[in-house]
Amino acid sequence: MFVTTSTPFSEQAEIFVLDELAMFRELSTNFWVLPARRRECMPTSLSVKSGLIEQVVSPALISFKIVWGALRMLRQRPVAVIQQIVGIFRHSGGLRNLVNNLVLFPKALWLAEFVQSNRVEHIHAYWLTHTATMAMIAAELTKISWSATGYRWDIESNNYMQAKYATASFLRCADELGRNDMNRLSKKYGTDTSIFMVRTGVFLPDLDSWFHKPIDTNRFVCAGAFVIRKQQELLVRAFAHHLKRHPGARLELIGDGPLRQRVANVVKELGIESSVVFRGTLPLDQLRALLRERPISVLPSIVTDSAEQEGIPVVLIEAMANGSPIVSTLTGSIGALVLEQCGLLVEPGSVESLATGMALLAAEPDIAAAWAIRAYARLGAEFDGKVCVRQLAELITSSHTKVAA
Repeated sequence: MFVTTSTPFSEQAEIFVLDELAMFRELSTNFWVLPARRRECMPTSLSVKSGLIEQVVSPALISFKIVWGALRMLRQRPVAVIQQIVGIFRHSGGLRNLVNNLVLFPKALWLAEFVQSNRVEHIHAYWLTHTATMAMIAAELTKISWSATGYRWDIESNNYMQAKYATASFLRCADELGRNDMNRLSKKYGTDTSIFMVRTGVFLPDLDSWFHKPIDTNRFVCAGAFVIRKQQELLVRAFAHHLKRHPGARLELIGDGPLRQRVANVVKELGIESSVVFRGTLPLDQLRALLRERPISVLPSIVTDSAEQEGIPVVLIEAMANGSPIVSTLTGSIGALVLEQCGLLVEPGSVESLATGMALLAAEPDIAAAWAIRAYARLGAEFDGKVCVRQLAELITSSHTKVAA
């Protein structure tokens, strides 16, 4: 059983999770997917196309099915259920975590009942927050193994974390920063949790799908949520500088988020509305098709004042897989992905450095094309989604086999 936040019912959140599960289905159909919550009513096009939707169980958060399943588990194991409630109140690590854990507690009990009835052998949660709380509770109540993937902010979320480190059969991270943070926390909690780094891989198309197309040096794209660390505001300011020398250039901003209107206001303030397009959220297959048209991908990420930073942004992996040359920043784990001559990394937080980097790739399409080919080859070594999925599958199989033994 895989527990997600909303996959496969969101075109924006957890796209990398959706892609991973779709590739997992090519290995096996002997699993279910349980989204903790639905963000949208309809499943994504990729989940339908891949057949993943057939593996999904998705009762509404508040429904007769959830309540009835929770009551059956409560009647079966009343003391253990009460102990889990006490644990939530004592160890959630803050009001927001507490509320999320309590809201999803009935669904965690229903999950335990489902796991038991359907002979599920292992639960894997994406994110170390409330989804992992659900997985841990269900696994503890049914005496099966569980694990979780942690990314960036969730590793530091302090959500019932000591118990998760103590009971998980393994924890998976996707980058070096995550591994360092998990090892530090494991030491802090006094646990000997098995921690493995398995990259977030992507589907690698054939090189011929984009190799013969020229770099579109007048077209820049930035895909990502409109949040502080992505710095779309800085990007549009850098683009305004570039536009003075290259009036035919265009910037496309893909995604949504709380800072979108603020960025739109800056675009208006700079008077560059005719050259900047807000594309909104795109389904993954459409984003890939856009990248294969070979625009220059820009992601000007920073470390925020609250120390938020990137892990390895999946949008950069997608750009590298689909022939779009990269301009980004040397921050977070980006440098672990974009090695030398696989893309251009500039100083974070600098309009001038970003504008210079954009101008460099736009002026040197042959260099940009050569770097794109090296970037594609780079992915084959560590970020081929099918290889990464097999690695995760082996960890899961090993975990529940040990418990059974």
